[in-house]
Amino acid sequence: MPASSICKKQKHKRSEAQIEAALERVRASMMAMHKSEELREVIASVFEQLKGLGFDPSASSIGIYNEDLSSEHWYAGFGHEVLPKSYKSPHCPHPYYLAEVEGWKKQLAFNELIFEGEAKVEYAKWMFKNSEFKNLPVEFKNEMLSPKRTYL
Repeated sequence: MPASSICKKQKHKRSEAQIEAALERVRASMMAMHKSEELREVIASVFEQLKGLGFDPSASSIGIYNEDLSSEHWYAGFGHEVLPKSYKSPHCPHPYYLAEVEGWKKQLAFNELIFEGEAKVEYAKWMFKNSEFKNLPVEFKNEMLSPKRTYL
């Protein structure tokens, strides 16, 4: 087997081990939870582990959807290790919110959503007017109001 092939396999194994260790740290923070308010530590752990794996997330979030399709979100990022509280939202008729809810209803393990352009700005304005998102730090608001592409 050529040396370059062996190096690639070793690098891949190291990468897999780093990912598994990061996942284990997130699992540990989840297992340590006793109250929903402790989700703030979990999202901080997710954010830090993503950065440690070489990703460059500007923020991370956990969203919890209720039977009435309202939601509660926990955030870390934009210069904030973790925000001290969650932000609640009523059901929103915007297609972006409906796409998030649809992923929750289907119990998808992974649901990549792309928000951009005028539709993203329109969604942010609705959330700021109708939900606790109006209380988010200015860095989060600025990102949400920017038409540039955001991946969820």
